[in-house]
Amino acid sequence: MKNITLREAVYDILTDLRQMHGNAKITENQALFWILATIDRLKKQHIEKRESGLYITPFVVDNIINGEFELPKPIYDFHLDKGVSYIVEEGDIYYTRVYKPYIRRLYYREEEKPSEDNPYFYVEEGKIKLLGRSPEEVEIGLFTTFNPTEMSSIDIDEPLEFPLDLYMIAKRQILDLGVWAIQTPRTLRSDAPVQGQPPSKKFLSVDDAVDLDLEEGQVRDQERQVRDQERQVRDQERR
Repeated sequence: MKNITLREAVYDILTDLRQMHGNAKITENQALFWILATIDRLKKQHIEKRESGLYITPFVVDNIINGEFELPKPIYDFHLDKGVSYIVEEGDIYYTRVYKPYIRRLYYREEEKPSEDNPYFYVEEGKIKLLGRSPEEVEIGLFTTFNPTEMSSIDIDEPLEFPLDLYMIAKRQILDLGVWAIQTPRTLRSDAPVQGQPPSKKFLSVDDAVDLDLEEGQVRDQERQVRDQERQVRDQERR
């Protein structure tokens, strides 16, 4: 079954939010970011639970210098650097993943030492570092994560790389996020006192473009509540 596209997901989310809050000013880019960020987190959890090659993205790397190269794309921060699924060199020479703090152990036993026939790789500061061999080109398989800086280049008519059976869970979380963002500018003007403590700082809206356009009477009521809270704080301080 074909998965839904990003365009369809954006339309779906905006339709539901506008039905709940007809005056909400939410742009397609806002909805797109919420969708990408939410499904990326759920996708990470899904991959961690299942060993599958469905979401592995292969890259050919030929800019290897002194046995190391930059990661082609950002990856999930999985346990023991498992965001890198594999590295293979021409001739089916596979590199074994090793967590950097464990490298010293490799030299305790002759059969585990890095060598031409027994190469390793590890991840450090966004780079892949190879041990035992210095190839000119390798293929690397990555579990890539969402990169906000590449949003402008995303094709929203491509199917979502996301389990369709998890879409309704993602949608519920996205709608909750949208409702929270819609309500934030008017209902949370400052951090309200907690257990008698005075506000410590002003609360800033997560997005000025999101607004409910509340009626003037509602705004006055909310401003009155804020003044009442501030008055209570001052009274407590006097005591």
